[in-house]
Amino acid sequence: MCAEYLYIASENLARVVAQRLRSEAGLEDAEDWKHRLAVASGIHPRSTGDRSHLGKFDTLVRTQHIFDGDHECYRLLRDASDGFEHGHVGFDKVRAGANAAAETAFGLIRRAILRELALPRDCALFDKRFDHPLGGWKPVLELDGTYTETAPPPGPGFTPEATSHAWPDFYGPHLIPRISDVTDLDGTTRQVELTIDGSGNSLNERQHVVLRETPLALPQRFDGGSHRRDPDGPRHAQRRGHHPAGCRRTRAAPAH
Repeated sequence: MCAEYLYIASENLARVVAQRLRSEAGLEDAEDWKHRLAVASGIHPRSTGDRSHLGKFDTLVRTQHIFDGDHECYRLLRDASDGFEHGHVGFDKVRAGANAAAETAFGLIRRAILRELALPRDCALFDKRFDHPLGGWKPVLELDGTYTETAPPPGPGFTPEATSHAWPDFYGPHLIPRISDVTDLDGTTRQVELTIDGSGNSLNERQHVVLRETPLALPQRFDGGSHRRDPDGPRHAQRRGHHPAGCRRTRAAPAH
């Protein structure tokens, strides 16, 4: 799917690039501006009323201004996307094309976006170390403690037996993790500090929660394994974690 979305990104980004080229050429936003740009680029219609040259111009914009002249990467990504979308090739060929092109396309499209944002060429974001795509790490906040609930007062239809459930109507202690500090240690390592604020605002007067620990469970390490913070150190202490720049990995316990 990443190859499919990368190609969609290149299609949409090409529209942005084409509008920039129109503006740079001093053309009005009239109906024939793309035709005029195509002709100026040496791409002509085959006959009166033919519009196929506009599609060829779109391809030129993508290959030259987004894929930086890497025609092979563009072809592989386009064929994988079209094959997946229209189903005219097998998944083995779709996967082969996607695997061959996706990582290179990530870097090329990322750089094209930065260029269209008009960032200076000496901006640190153009550094090649950022071209390698990283996973979207999603830590899971876990609660470890006890929950108690007193019986509701008797009333019509609200006897303790009628309102007894195997799983309580429990909305949680309303824990909110927030980034409190980000520090770049060197060119490849970043320290992220999280503070987890807890309150009982979401509990009603009959519900009581005592938290022993609130770790962030990290679903995956960079080597593909799993990772969960060991309960070392004092409870409710603020924790810190290190990770390569650009990846959202950290660990934390609640701080009140």
